[in-house]
Amino acid sequence: MFIEENTYILPVKFVSTDELEIENIRDLINNMEEFKNRIKQSEENCKEVNEKLDKDS
Repeated sequence: MFIEENTYILPVKFVSTDELEIENIRDLINNMEEFKNRIKQSEENCKEVNEKLDKDS
């Protein structure tokens, strides 16, 4: 087998399908939490902008 210079073979951990599913679900939950936080931040930003607009008019 030919291996290029500066190429490294890393150890691989074989995991069961269940472990992969659990990891996928954790990632999904984390992504949902992040999305929820972004929505909350957007709502706060909109509220601030609306308050400034109300103040200016």
